[in-house]
Amino acid sequence: MFRELSVNILIVSAIAEPQSFGGQMLEKSVRRLNLAGHGVTVSDLYAQRFPAVAYANDFPDRTNTSYFALEREQAHHYRQGTLPPVIRAEQEKINAADLIIFMAPTYWSSPPAIMRGWVDQVFTPEFAYGKDRTFGNGPLKGKSAFFVMTHAGLLGAADPLGVPHKLDEMLKALHDRPLRYSGITPLPPLSVQPPYYTNEIERAAALNNICQAIEDHATNAALSSNAAKIEENGAAYPLIHINGRPGVGKKTVGSILAKQINAAFIDNHTLLNPAVKACGRGTDGYTRVVRKVIEAVFEELQYTLQEKPVVLTNCLTEQVAEHRLYYKEIQALAKKANTDFVPIQLSADFNENARRIVTPSRAKAHKLTDADTLKQLYKDFTVVNDPNSFALDTTNLKARQSAAAIKRHLKDKGYQL
Repeated sequence: MFRELSVNILIVSAIAEPQSFGGQMLEKSVRRLNLAGHGVTVSDLYAQRFPAVAYANDFPDRTNTSYFALEREQAHHYRQGTLPPVIRAEQEKINAADLIIFMAPTYWSSPPAIMRGWVDQVFTPEFAYGKDRTFGNGPLKGKSAFFVMTHAGLLGAADPLGVPHKLDEMLKALHDRPLRYSGITPLPPLSVQPPYYTNEIERAAALNNICQAIEDHATNAALSSNAAKIEENGAAYPLIHINGRPGVGKKTVGSILAKQINAAFIDNHTLLNPAVKACGRGTDGYTRVVRKVIEAVFEELQYTLQEKPVVLTNCLTEQVAEHRLYYKEIQALAKKANTDFVPIQLSADFNENARRIVTPSRAKAHKLTDADTLKQLYKDFTVVNDPNSFALDTTNLKARQSAAAIKRHLKDKGYQL
């Protein structure tokens, strides 16, 4: 099964000292999350000198100059697009994020005031709540968030249930409002007691453990986010398109890959051969039949992509206008199915390519078997140039090795097999 295991993450940090345990936790977490394929943006509130308190003069175009009502001014200026630039920038970061991670030390059983001020300033009416006042159905629905809190050992000292219980209790107000009220799903919080009085080995181990827990939380959030997108939008499996000249191994490699990843496999000749048999190549009837077959198959593939990946092969060139248009049609199919288009380009040197095309099975399947024609194709045509393609030279590879290379590429893109 495929799932895209990457999300866009916003880390809101209220850690004042970069060299502290919390500062190292932030730095290492960002590095690990990026390596895991996530997109990470950081709002470092202390480094930004974030204005945690709102004043009347922050809103020059007041709705009421004689009485300052913060919520009313925030709603008005949000609608007008005139909130302070620093606030608008933070809201844009939230809009781009699937997951928000709050990192902070524990100050008197709560996050620092600057973090609470960030929430007060950024979660404005109209942006985070107010359009639908149904609890849990706010404008930010579909996102998730969790807190990572460092503490000095006092958090659970007076409670026999310990730190996790006290942490849930401490964050309940923030979990319920503003997170749940705005539609954000709170995930279980994480906490760590920095080993201030231990050696560097124990400190490094504690740092690694909390960063691993943060990465695991992000992975679980990615899985949940992807499952929600599947339920809402109907597709999350990729359309894998293998393009290349005749004889480079598209059908063989594609069929092996499809079996390995439980994908539907459609060779280009599956679409072309009915027209070849019915009308012969190059006739007006051939073009009409091919078009009807493609339209019917593409219509069904929208539904197939809800259940499994699709591997499609083609020989499409830059020099033929119809080929370029057809390539765009395939990309449009992926977009219409709300899924990913993953282009693969296979190649081989001419001598190896010429050796491969001369087989009885190719002739039986109405495929090119003439080396001179292939040579002319090399001279006159190049395959469609897609800068996003994974280019694979199959000259010295067996079909299973080529399939394995494509499978590794899919894993590198963040798909779980």
